Amino acid sequence: VDVKDLGKDDRTPKRFTEKTVKKLQTMVDNFNKVLKKIGAQPYNITFAANNKQYEARYRELTGRKKSANRGTFIGSKREIIINLSSATEGTLAHEMMHAYLHALNITGKNILQLTKSLYTALSRGSAIEKRIAKELRQFQDEYIRRNVYGQNKTLEDPNIAEEFLTEYVGIMVQYSDRIPDSGKVSFAEKVRKTILKFLTRLGIKDKSILQAI
Repeated sequence: VDVKDLGKDDRTPKRFTEKTVKKLQTMVDNFNKVLKKIGAQPYNITFAANNKQYEARYRELTGRKKSANRGTFIGSKREIIINLSSATEGTLAHEMMHAYLHALNITGKNILQLTKSLYTALSRGSAIEKRIAKELRQFQDEYIRRNVYGQNKTLEDPNIAEEFLTEYVGIMVQYSDRIPDSGKVSFAEKVRKTILKFLTRLGIKDKSILQAI
């Protein structure tokens, strides 16, 4: 299903409201603009109508079988696959973050540093921020329990850390309508400061970049 046809195509899930469709389309449009700004090549985003299409596309790209889930990012093929039968707007944001980190070519060590800083900031924040931190940690623990990235992984593994960041983006899309405006300002400032500290540690001191955060 082409992103432009979401809401018009009969294969669009009935649970997708007009607002949800518009949000997905805006996210895709903005993501392409972000990639262009950093000089990265675009990523293909495939919206599979159902589990069968999702599994077929995954197999076509990788040569491997995979049981259908909400979405996946295949860096080597520069493609995001979204399963419309189970995905939410948070799923799309999650996979886009994987692609964005891939485009930036950030090292595993740096991803781990940013994850730790963000977790600390959330854990010391408001009640809703602490709840988000707890949800994200549980999400990481589930990946470890299921051996998604192999046996004996820990929170120190860069892949597990990356899942924290990508799911954080997905959760924020879903929480955005529930956080009062005053809380959004406080939360946004906290995340901004965390990212600024991270960039400074990386040696990025360009004022035009830092002011844009």
